[in-house]
Amino acid sequence: MDFTLTKEQQVIMRAAREFALGEFPERAQEFDRDETFDLDI
Repeated sequence: MDFTLTKEQQVIMRAAREFALGEFPERAQEFDRDETFDLDI
């Protein structure tokens, strides 16, 4: 099974990361590092 992201999925991932870094930069870096996300945000 191929788990490689499609081009569209890669674009969405980059957009989400850029949004998170702009809106809550400290937490976004923590989420990336720990591979988690706070659903309360």
